[in-house]
Amino acid sequence: MKLKQLEIFGFKSFVTRTTVLLESGITAVVGPNGCGKTNIVDAVLWVMGEQSPKTLRGDLMEDVLFNGTEKKRPLSLAEVSLTLEEVEPREDQSLSQYREIRITRRLYRSGESEYLINKAPCRLRDVRDLLMDLGAGHKGHGIVEQGKVDKLIMASPNDRRMIIEETAGITKYKVRKAEAERKLEATNQNLVRVRDIIGEVRRQLNHLQRQVNKAQAFQGVQEKAQDLELRLSVLEGRSLWTQQERSRSELDQVQQQEAGLLARRSSQEAEIETLRTGLLGQQDTLEEFRQTLQKIDSQIQGADHRITAIHEQQADWKEQSEHMTGEIRALDAALEEARAQLDHQKQSGDTLQEERTQQQAALQKCQDEMQGIGERIQGKETLLAQLRRGIFEQQATISRIRNQVAEGSTRISEIQKRLQKADHQIEQLNQDRRSCQAILNDQTRTLDANRVRLQAVGQEHAKHQTRMETVQSALKEAEQALAGKREMLQGKKLQHTLLADQIQKHSNLQEGARGLLSQTGSSRKIRGLHGILADFMQLEDPYEKAVDAVLRERLGGLILEDHQAMADALDQLRREGAGEATLIPRQPRAVQSAPAHLRAARELQQDQQAVLGHALSFVRAGDRYQTLLEVLLGDVLIVQDVATARDLWKRSLWTGTLVTLAGEVLEPTGILLGR
Repeated sequence: MKLKQLEIFGFKSFVTRTTVLLESGITAVVGPNGCGKTNIVDAVLWVMGEQSPKTLRGDLMEDVLFNGTEKKRPLSLAEVSLTLEEVEPREDQSLSQYREIRITRRLYRSGESEYLINKAPCRLRDVRDLLMDLGAGHKGHGIVEQGKVDKLIMASPNDRRMIIEETAGITKYKVRKAEAERKLEATNQNLVRVRDIIGEVRRQLNHLQRQVNKAQAFQGVQEKAQDLELRLSVLEGRSLWTQQERSRSELDQVQQQEAGLLARRSSQEAEIETLRTGLLGQQDTLEEFRQTLQKIDSQIQGADHRITAIHEQQADWKEQSEHMTGEIRALDAALEEARAQLDHQKQSGDTLQEERTQQQAALQKCQDEMQGIGERIQGKETLLAQLRRGIFEQQATISRIRNQVAEGSTRISEIQKRLQKADHQIEQLNQDRRSCQAILNDQTRTLDANRVRLQAVGQEHAKHQTRMETVQSALKEAEQALAGKREMLQGKKLQHTLLADQIQKHSNLQEGARGLLSQTGSSRKIRGLHGILADFMQLEDPYEKAVDAVLRERLGGLILEDHQAMADALDQLRREGAGEATLIPRQPRAVQSAPAHLRAARELQQDQQAVLGHALSFVRAGDRYQTLLEVLLGDVLIVQDVATARDLWKRSLWTGTLVTLAGEVLEPTGILLGR
């Protein structure tokens, strides 16, 4: 075996990709101090698996990355590839068919590193096993540094023996033997602890079984009691319901009777109001009749007064007529006497002419007087005629008034008859009113009695309702008590299941992880220890196998708060020799963008039905552990079968990890892990 080629990129001072060809013979690198000659040796050590930054002349492993200059920016990747030729493989080697082997190591500034053998991803252990098979261990004589010769000369027998064994190629077997012995010892310790756990769990199971038996017996008795109480409550409820229905029917009947009585009362009140209206109308008519009668009485009295005045005037006229008649008679007597005297004078002669003239003058005077008396008599006769006409008119008026009085009397008689009839009707209405009032009083008393009965029925119904509510509340309390007992039993069952799951989980944990978890209750408890990763994850049922296949031993890893807590746990593991343990920080550094993978997964899921989705879509954890899930499952896509995964990988549609529902894992490098 010999070195053929060394290719360096981004390692310390090698900012550009540099290839160093190591031809046959001796190859020397010559240059001034500080030009990077030693960096070539460091690159060879680093690619062969060196893990100590101090050996590489640095404080941290990230110091091997090119940190940049004033003109060139820093690089985020350091890569060294070492090509070995004329390899003499052994029969038990997996790379026995190759005569030339290329070993590559990459380191990212995020802290992630990769190892490749012939461009195939592998582990650091694979690289060390290969070099040990070839007799070129990473700490043997393969690289002799400055001052290493003095160390070899001054080395102790044990150190020389290690160099000889590494050169002979038996270090690999010794390492494997020591590892196997550690595993056997860890397995024995695991068996002892498992036996202790099984014994403790059996004791707990026996105790839990006794509690379960007691709980089951109590549950049976409780169910019987609840059944009996439920039956009793149902019977009481049915009885109360029957009484309630009977009370409701009686209440409906009473309400119907009350409604009928109210209707009859309303109709009777309407009739009474109608009769009152008619009575008021008749009273108005009677009042009109009375007013008319008063008018007629006043007219009759006026007519009587007028008749009396006419009789008095007629008597005056009679007296005047008799007086005038006496005067006329006296005048007639005087005239006869004058005529007699005239005749006497005529018979006596015309002796005395003067007397005759006087007599003629007296006669003329008498004639004038007679004429005046005649005119007066004519006037009196005219007045008498007028008086007679007035008397006749007064008599006609009296007759008319008498007729009116007779007619008024007739009307008064009729009105009196109508009044008597109205009084009779009023009396009849009063009797009807008294009878209606009596009926109304009876109905009111009946209604009051029904209301009292209804109130009593309502009180009885309220009592039944209160009793029913009491029974229902008791039933609800019994149901709540039963629910509490059931929850308690469910909690016991859940505790039993969790205990069994914890036993199952702890049986699959690494020895170191179990050792650290067993100290959680002691004084040696690790600071910042949260627990097992699997305990904080919630997986949907069809995808459990896929996520388990991707995470593998990391499912049993312990979550710690930070790297200081991880360092403390590692120191404790070393002190106690407890074995291996996977330690996971709660907030690891993200290498790739989970949101970008989520978007790409959604696009693939829309295009292809066999793509089920991104793993983060089916896994849940608390907010404190979401970043951890994104780092562990950020590039994982779950598909239906291997054919779909292989198709996506060949077409480079997904650059991350592909996993099927059955648990087959196809890594980005093309390595397929099956079950």
